[in-house]
Amino acid sequence: MLIYKCAVPEALIGVRADVTANHSISCALNIVKSGNGKKHYRIVISYGSQNGQLAEINDVFNNYVTVYSCSELSSDCSHCRALNKTRYSCDWCGNSECIYSKSRCMSICPRPSITKVIPKDGPVQGGTKLTISGTNLGRNVSEVDGVTVASRQCSLSSYLEDYDVPHSDDFETQVPSR
Repeated sequence: MLIYKCAVPEALIGVRADVTANHSISCALNIVKSGNGKKHYRIVISYGSQNGQLAEINDVFNNYVTVYSCSELSSDCSHCRALNKTRYSCDWCGNSECIYSKSRCMSICPRPSITKVIPKDGPVQGGTKLTISGTNLGRNVSEVDGVTVASRQCSLSSYLEDYDVPHSDDFETQVPSR
C-alpha cells in the first residue's frame, strides 16, 4: 500500500496526505508564521511504502503555499476591504482589525481618521499644498470626494502617487493612505 506525505521543509513540517477519489492529494498543514504579512513556502510531496523510504514526486508545477496574516496585510478597514478577494479571505469584522473570514462580514468601516497634516501652517490667503495622512480614507482613490480646510473646499491632486497607493497585486483597487 502506497502512502503519500506533504512536507514544507522551511517550516519543518511534514504530514501524511490523503488521496481523494479524483486522485488529488490533500494535506492538512498547520503552519504558524509571523511578520511581513505573507510568506510563500515550497511544498514537497513524496510517496512510498508504509515501512520503506519515500521518494519525492517531481514538482513540475512548482507547488507552494502562501501563509498570510490579514491584520499584517492591511493597516485599516479600507485596506482590508480592498484586499484581493480571489487571493485572500480577509474582512473587517467588528471595529478593531482585519481577520480571516470565509464569509463577508456586515460591519461598516469606521469614519476616516486624520493622523498627520503637513505643513502645519501656511498663509491666510491659502494656496498651500497639504499632505493629509490618515486611516480609513476609502477603498479607492475615487471614493475621496473632497477635503475642506477652514470652511474652504480644497482641490484634490490628480497624481496617483500623491495618494500613497500600495503598488501590489494584494489589492483589487487603488486604496489611498494619504
